[in-house]
Amino acid sequence: MQKLSLAVIVLVIIVVLVFATIFVPEFYNPQTSNFQTPTPAMKPITNVHITDFHFSNFFPAEGLSWFAGFIIGVTNNETVRVDGMTLTFVSENPFNMTRTVGFYNNTYPSNQRFVEMGQPCFLGSLEQGEVKLLYGYIQNNLDDYYKIRGYAFDVTLRIGDTVLDQATIDIP
Repeated sequence: MQKLSLAVIVLVIIVVLVFATIFVPEFYNPQTSNFQTPTPAMKPITNVHITDFHFSNFFPAEGLSWFAGFIIGVTNNETVRVDGMTLTFVSENPFNMTRTVGFYNNTYPSNQRFVEMGQPCFLGSLEQGEVKLLYGYIQNNLDDYYKIRGYAFDVTLRIGDTVLDQATIDIP
């Protein structure tokens, strides 16, 4: 009888050791702390788009300049808030393109922001499902009024070095 109980105890110890070596490492990982599942890698942002980019009109500004107005809309179709986006404008125009680009919300012209052509403009963040609509203009000197017409202007939406979307308008 004593040999039988000793054999049962040895068998139980072996089962416990086998269970511990097979199943416990899956539950305990010191890199992720006790009994926590590791967080999955961030999914790249791919569903933020320029949904509207069109020429609105020419209008005179103060002094000897004209503005070529445009409207741009950016939509966040991601399932999370997206931060740190920028817009950059460039042109194929062969003439001197050190032009100022101005932005404002739908209340003209409060809270204007200005950037030079080719420089990134901080767009800020968009909540899940949000559409941000900006009004803007490309400032032209009076002698450049006809030089801007007939050329394409491109806008690139980025987060860091990652291009999210691009769009083009032609200034008539």
